Amino acid sequence: MKLKRWFSLGIGVVLMLAAAPAAAQDDGLAHQWASSASATSEYSSTDYNAMQATGEPNTANCGDHVTAWASAGIQNPNEALTVYFDNAVWATQVNIYQSYTPGGIKGIALLPAAGGDPIDVPNSADSGTDCPGILSIDVPTDISSTVNGVIIYLDQRKLGTWNEIDAVELVGNWPSGEDATGPSNDTSSQQTTDNSGPSGMSVTCDNGATFDNGVEVRVINMRAGYTYTATAIGINGFDPVLAVLNSAGRGLCSDDDGYAAQYSASLPDAEAPANGSSAQVYFANNSSKAFQTISLVVGGLNNAKGEFVLILEGMALTTADGSGDPFSLAITPGMIASGVSPSVYMFTLNTGLDPFIAMIDSDYNFLKESGSKGNYYACDNAGYSCWGESYDLSNYYISRSGGRGISGVDYDAMLKVPVQAGQEGSFYNFLMRSAGMKSFGDYSVAFHVGIG
Repeated sequence: MKLKRWFSLGIGVVLMLAAAPAAAQDDGLAHQWASSASATSEYSSTDYNAMQATGEPNTANCGDHVTAWASAGIQNPNEALTVYFDNAVWATQVNIYQSYTPGGIKGIALLPAAGGDPIDVPNSADSGTDCPGILSIDVPTDISSTVNGVIIYLDQRKLGTWNEIDAVELVGNWPSGEDATGPSNDTSSQQTTDNSGPSGMSVTCDNGATFDNGVEVRVINMRAGYTYTATAIGINGFDPVLAVLNSAGRGLCSDDDGYAAQYSASLPDAEAPANGSSAQVYFANNSSKAFQTISLVVGGLNNAKGEFVLILEGMALTTADGSGDPFSLAITPGMIASGVSPSVYMFTLNTGLDPFIAMIDSDYNFLKESGSKGNYYACDNAGYSCWGESYDLSNYYISRSGGRGISGVDYDAMLKVPVQAGQEGSFYNFLMRSAGMKSFGDYSVAFHVGIG
């Protein structure tokens, strides 16, 4: 008998991808096993965890086995298992392999590869599946988006025990130009990336969006087990495309997101009003490692030029963070050609955290101007005690999720650092921390960057 132990996990874009071979079929369709997973809860972080539902079925007999996912308890009527697949397809069928007490699935929804709201699949409740058995759900043909994820909703109260899931298969047609061997541009990730673009990082998204002028922000050692939201807001008509990639170069792209359309920002060097071309990715770093480097890449649709504000929510400074949270901004030819000096902002979400930004080298040493009396490239209170050009942020703000905003305060921090020819391919490293590492709390980061 299982004990009631709760392990809450955020449902989002899971960037830790496990190896999962495609199901072998000769029907010309794409057959894939889930490659990553998260859940509203898990009975254990190892046995019965959400990742037990990835890969091919490996629970042969009906029974309570650790090789299948099980929720922490059975009294929550709104449990959910979310699984992702390596390649986006036009879905035709979802097959759910159940290995213990079927009957708790009350429906499923599909996740569009380009982002946006889940798409509910009608008549997808389990009306009776053998154990072990497969619940096969046909997907309506009017779904107007390629998908790469499935949410499975469960209510196990009527069963009186756990409804365990061993594997999930997504069946569908490859997007135009692809076949049963997989996407022609990349068979292992949702978009391809390289650094050979004429003015920045090149990205080809699974939904067809491409750009060669991407600006990369690396979040170094992002903590696992938390959810984050990245939003790119274009300025003066610039249409940004946003890619969020894990350390293996896998992830998702977003363009023209409905939630992002509500976001805006007012910064000393940038006014970014709300507009329908903004992009957003909500994701969870569910890596098996405690920390992982995540890349946020913003480019212009069809290599458009312009400026943008990139906002990252979900960050927190804690006593476990050592010296602070490091970020790296890649210097690209397009950034230099824009003539815009990139700037970074740290907005506190509570009065307990006093933000502080410093430029560092690879050994976390603070950088300063040349000479024995050179000033450090750092900022405590913007407009008062900062290197270079800065402004009191009391009259400025950035948006956050839920239709809310973060109003600046006079002890928030910013750094504006020029770029010049010859720096292409290098990185500016920023350390987000508090003054003297004496205060802690939640915060959001914003970058203002130009692409020329």
